[in-house]
Amino acid sequence: MQPADLRAARDRLRLRPVPALPARRVLLVRRTGSPADARDRALVVELRRLGQAVVDLDVARHRAVLVPAADGGPARLDLEPAAALLRRHAPHLVLVAGDAWSLTPAAADTVREGGAVVVRLAPPGHPGAAADGGDGLHVLPPAVSRSELLLDPPPSPARVAEVLGAAADGDAEAVDRLAEAGLLETGLAELLRSLPAPGRAADGPVRTVLLSGYYGAGNRGDELLLAVLLDHLQARVPGFQPVVAASNAAAVEAEHGAQAFSRADLDESERYAALATGMILGPGGHWHDHSIQLAGGAAGLVRGARVSPGHMAQLPLLVAAHGGQVHAAGLGVGPLSDPSARAAVRLTGRIAASVSVRDAESAALLEPMPTEWDAPVRLAPDLVYGLPLPAPEGGDRPPFLAVNLRPWTDAPAHRRTLVDTVAAVAREHGLGIVGVPMQRTDVAPLQELVDAAGDDVPVEVLPADLPLAELLGVLGQARVLVAMRLHASLLRHRLRGPAVGLVYDPKVGSHFAQLGRAHAALPLDAEPAALRAALEAALAEESLPAAVTRRLAELEDGARAELDRLADALAVAPARRLDPGWADHPAPPPPASRTPPAPTPAPSTAASPAAPAAPEAPATPPAPAEPPADRPAVADPAPAPPGLRGLRARAEAGRARVRAAVRWRVRRARRAWDARGR
Repeated sequence: MQPADLRAARDRLRLRPVPALPARRVLLVRRTGSPADARDRALVVELRRLGQAVVDLDVARHRAVLVPAADGGPARLDLEPAAALLRRHAPHLVLVAGDAWSLTPAAADTVREGGAVVVRLAPPGHPGAAADGGDGLHVLPPAVSRSELLLDPPPSPARVAEVLGAAADGDAEAVDRLAEAGLLETGLAELLRSLPAPGRAADGPVRTVLLSGYYGAGNRGDELLLAVLLDHLQARVPGFQPVVAASNAAAVEAEHGAQAFSRADLDESERYAALATGMILGPGGHWHDHSIQLAGGAAGLVRGARVSPGHMAQLPLLVAAHGGQVHAAGLGVGPLSDPSARAAVRLTGRIAASVSVRDAESAALLEPMPTEWDAPVRLAPDLVYGLPLPAPEGGDRPPFLAVNLRPWTDAPAHRRTLVDTVAAVAREHGLGIVGVPMQRTDVAPLQELVDAAGDDVPVEVLPADLPLAELLGVLGQARVLVAMRLHASLLRHRLRGPAVGLVYDPKVGSHFAQLGRAHAALPLDAEPAALRAALEAALAEESLPAAVTRRLAELEDGARAELDRLADALAVAPARRLDPGWADHPAPPPPASRTPPAPTPAPSTAASPAAPAAPEAPATPPAPAEPPADRPAVADPAPAPPGLRGLRARAEAGRARVRAAVRWRVRRARRAWDARGR
């Protein structure tokens, strides 16, 4: 049986003031599914409540960090596979939770050389605090498992008794001991106070910024967009703590060193939305008709759709609901004629603090929706124009054409004609061919060049994960680039070399038109003679014309200005800490009971013959004022029974009140929008 007044103890603990602590950057290492999983998840939450910048490294997602012991003993942590996280986060504290692994000597040296303190948490069942003679790490005793008492749903009565150190039926004394000792946040605060002061200054209050896009899927263009956002915002936003809503969270963490979660996981989305100072939707082509009906139309937005503009609107709505800024940046639009897709885009635009699109064609497709939005639609160059490019690397090759193709299944005859034409031009000019994939799926269509070229034209297909500096070396050395992918052409142009574009999507044609090079962008079904003529013209150019070079410089400046604008908006947005409601906004105490006032005697009619008689005072207090006609009246919950059922009943009653209040606010906002539209 659960202690009868555990509820009161929980309330006392939750209302305890959060101690002020210097902000530290914390890398917490844990494993989903470990015996300490519930405790470790609570650790992440409580550290954030204490104002710490936390990166949650889940070894279930990054299995390579666990190194099996040669003698069959416990595995050790090798943090080299997580080197990107260490570089970007630069932690002051590495908190090893999970199964309380030790670090390999190399990992321990790397962490300490970076100025971090390593603390290991005792696993459940550990006899208590102990010094580990193997690596000298601190060990926190298992008392932190008291945090389980704040979990929803609460633990079983047996577990409550075990945590309290009480008998099976519990008693008030055990609950009082719990209240005196404090919960997890108090234990963590004492731990943090006991550690040496950070050798490196923290960045001030944590500003969690969510970045939502097609990240982690292996598309080079999307990864470049994420890289330029991360680097620019980190340099300009105080306390910047990036969290990426990704297609593949593990890939983003390993490559970019930023905390990530699955964009399709709405529970994780809300957890991070509650922390967010703001978010950036994009850059990328997120506003379109593709897959909107497959996702259930605009209703997919509230049904958990995993594709379409409806899906991409879910996280912005959560961030806005929790009070964060929403910025839609660098978006590509189109096609956009489906009413459901336009509905999802319209809603996203209404809650956005700023909206920018990457070309004039995208802006035109949004009309007339922006007239309903608070933020005007801005034209801003593709943000990859603002990416600082590393020096190109790679050895010299004999003269060659660089070719980028992506899969396309329709019109295989056109695809074969295109490949044959490129191979023929290379043969006539004595050039080799280097295939440049921008995604792993590009490798297969590039292999068709091997068959088309025969034995007299050397063909090399590069790996899709080639480092950026080596990719730039290839693009810079090529006589001409023939490319379907937008960012292959964009990088080639930034290197001031000519390219021929194959327009599989309107964004490719828009890019060439921005540079005044529309003649060099051809449809996929172009006649062989037209493709040959475009290749010959590009081969005849020694360099890009001066007007194109000037236009490129303008676009590069414009992209950097757009990055600055986003950074400046987020830098002045309020830094937010986790708002659990029960701690920051406790319910007011019930009003004290009052005796109804005595009736007031009526004034003398002789003194004021014309005055009407005063009404008699009511014998009972007046009924409380009715809520507005459109606002639902929510009855106070009945007194909850003690124990676990009572806690759950109170929680459900609170959720019902929140849902009713949200519905009322939505109706009120909708009427306000409608009135403004009229």
